[in-house]
Amino acid sequence: MANKIFSHAFSALLALSAITANVHGQTLTDLIKDTEIREGCIISLAVADAGGNTLAEWNADYPMVPASTMKTVTTGLALQELGSGFRFRTSIAYSGYTDSLGTLHGDLYIIGGADPTLASTRKKQDSLFNIWGNAVKSAGIDSIAGSIIGDAGFFPDEMAPGSWEWGDLGTYYGAGASGLSFHENSISIRIIPAEKTGQRPYAEQIYPETPWMHIDNLSTTGPRWSPNTILLYTSELCPVAEIRGSYPINGGINIEECCNKYPAMTCAYHFDRYLAANGINSLSGPMDTGRFTTRDPSEFADRDSLHYIITTYSESLSSIVAKTNMESNNMYAETLFKMTGLQTGGSASYETAIKTAGKLLDEMGIDTKGYRQTDGSGLSRQNLVSARFLSTFLSKAAAGPEGDAFIESLPVPGHEGTLKHVLKDVKPEYSSRIRAKSGSMSGVRCYAGYIFPDNRKKPVSFALMSNNHAGKGSDMQKAIEEILKALLAELMPGKSIVL
Repeated sequence: MANKIFSHAFSALLALSAITANVHGQTLTDLIKDTEIREGCIISLAVADAGGNTLAEWNADYPMVPASTMKTVTTGLALQELGSGFRFRTSIAYSGYTDSLGTLHGDLYIIGGADPTLASTRKKQDSLFNIWGNAVKSAGIDSIAGSIIGDAGFFPDEMAPGSWEWGDLGTYYGAGASGLSFHENSISIRIIPAEKTGQRPYAEQIYPETPWMHIDNLSTTGPRWSPNTILLYTSELCPVAEIRGSYPINGGINIEECCNKYPAMTCAYHFDRYLAANGINSLSGPMDTGRFTTRDPSEFADRDSLHYIITTYSESLSSIVAKTNMESNNMYAETLFKMTGLQTGGSASYETAIKTAGKLLDEMGIDTKGYRQTDGSGLSRQNLVSARFLSTFLSKAAAGPEGDAFIESLPVPGHEGTLKHVLKDVKPEYSSRIRAKSGSMSGVRCYAGYIFPDNRKKPVSFALMSNNHAGKGSDMQKAIEEILKALLAELMPGKSIVL
């Protein structure tokens, strides 16, 4: 069977490669074969026209680890199901009553609606808290006899899937999704090397403050020019974290972005501080409806019984999808994955989100052979897709009602986002004809997206994937870019695409 697949793939690519050779005199087929041998990897390629018809393929049905190209499926389905104009909502509400002196005999709730962009920067936080604070004052509340409560119950407690590796859980890209997110569920830690190697570097949490968290610094200062291997290890199980790894003695001051597993409590804490600074004090302080509470769950007010003061909304979904794909934001992708599950499948659990994605793909008429999705971002190595599956999905997504918004969410090589430094030696008039999502992790380099050839008004979709290379990532990156340039040249015969 393997020989048949190889023979078929070779024939299909050979037919396309007969059009022209790439800038180095090699055909696309030769480049792929040489790269597989030199890098000890497997390469998968599928190219399809706007109708989903195969133009070229190589190992197109092999299940491959997609890394962040998985986000194309997540964001494409989210746009399809939620619509580009969808907006997440967050509400301020209260239980109890306000007396004639302006004292709220009850609690003030921050009701999360899973907005991943909530207070994503200090500037946005200040603006948001001003809006919320003014609404609280307008409601006649001058003091609070109860607590400020962050309610993240819109999503289940699981912020990250069980398939993520332990070493990823404390990183900024391993933040995960919450029903009430805050500052992209991350914290910033300042690292300063010690005076001598082997000593503890100085580590200081900058923002947002999480005083209930206990962070142990177990890291060391490494020799000059040694790699920075600093990582924060934490989980949702308890508010304890460890800083491990090594930081070079000549590394200077560095800011490490790490994961915050308690965003609802963080939001409540900082809004409580804001209100106190503006003369509105809460007697019992901040808490959430999860780990940081002394109450029984039955003591929290039912959402339907609350008095709602104000509801604020996120940016449009098309804007959030663009940020997800341009910046390869894992937390945004996980939020969209779970929100699609909630909208269409009735639950934001990972189990439902996974089943919902499979069901939607079946309804689109896409063969899911070689497809297995366990998260929304592609961080899990248990995700598997074939190049044929990805190129087919991309063709159908482009033809759908949200096709334009989806295509525009993908970065242009050499210009923006995660592709800013890709294909820098390709002439801008040709690199601008590509819109694609990259995906990379140890042993994985992938690109999936669209190419707009000269003679086609509609894009050609492609998925180019490499797995299992054991050499330097930079070598594989260079090799995969050469293949991408050759593919671009094949689709634009007679053009000199390189600077």
